[in-house]
Amino acid sequence: MNPLILAGPTAGGKSDTALVLAQKLGAEILSADSMQVYRGMNIGTAKPSALERRLVFHHGLDLVDVIEPYDVGRWLQYAEDVLKGAQEKNKPVIIVGGTGLYIKSLLYGLHEGIKTNPELRQRLERLSLNELQKELDAFGPHGLNESDWQNPRRLVRGIEICSQTGQALAGLRTQWKQKVRDNTMIVLQREKADLVERINSRVKQMMDAGLVEETRALVALGMQTNPTACQALGYRQVLEYLNGSGTLVQCIDNIKTGTRQFAKRQMTWFKNNPATFLDVGREESPEQIANRILTQNAFQ
Repeated sequence: MNPLILAGPTAGGKSDTALVLAQKLGAEILSADSMQVYRGMNIGTAKPSALERRLVFHHGLDLVDVIEPYDVGRWLQYAEDVLKGAQEKNKPVIIVGGTGLYIKSLLYGLHEGIKTNPELRQRLERLSLNELQKELDAFGPHGLNESDWQNPRRLVRGIEICSQTGQALAGLRTQWKQKVRDNTMIVLQREKADLVERINSRVKQMMDAGLVEETRALVALGMQTNPTACQALGYRQVLEYLNGSGTLVQCIDNIKTGTRQFAKRQMTWFKNNPATFLDVGREESPEQIANRILTQNAFQ
C-alpha cells in the first residue's frame, strides 16, 4: 500500500484534512515539516495537539532539542524507517507537510531535492582545485572517479549537496541508485483571498496562544545557537521583536507578510512537481475534503 502525500501551503487545511482521512482509513501520519521536528516549537509550527495525537499516531514530531542541528538526510532515513515499519504492520501512512525538500527527497532521492546555493557557489568558485578537494574531503568519503575528482564543477556541486544534507557524498550516491518512489501527491489549493484570511486567522490564534512566550522559553534553551530553528517562520519575527526591532503590532504584520510569501513559494514548488491539485472551497470542511479524496480513489 503506497503512502499518500497530502501537501499544500501553510494554513491551507492539510493537517486537519489528514487527521480526518487517517481516522477513516486507520492510517498513521508522518509529518514532512522541517520545524515540527524540534521539541518546544509547538505554537509557531501549528504542531498537532495532544488530543489529535491520541486520535491518530503521528510520526516526525519532537525528534530533537531546539539546539540540535537537523537536516533532510536525517529526516529521509527516519521516514524510510517509519514507512518500512508501517508496511510490516500493514498500516496505511499519510505524509503531510509543506517542506518541499523533504517530500522531494522521499520521492526522488536527495540529489534531486538539492537546489543550487548562489552564495555558497560564489565562495567556492574562488577556490583552487586543491582547496575544493580538501573541502569535499572534510565531509567524508566522496566516491568520485578520477575524472570527477579533477573537475571543479563536480566538486562544487558535491560540496553544495553535502552542505545541505549533512551527509558524505559516497553514501548519498548509493541512495540515488534506489528506485524512485511512485506515490500519489495531492495538493490542496485555495483562492488567494481565502488563504490570506486563513493565514491572518492562524497568526492571531498563535499570538493569542502565547507565541511570544514560547519563543522566550526557546531562547532560554539556546534556540539562537541553531541557525535553522531561529530562522523558522514566526519565531524569526518574534525574535526580532524581542531584540528590540519594532513594536508587537509590526511583528504580527511581519509574520502575516512572511507567511503569505512562504505560502506563495510553496505553491510555486508544488506546481513544478507532479501532483493532483484539489481546489478547496472556503466553506468546505475537513470531513468534506477527506471524502472527496477518498472518492477519487487516491489512496491505493
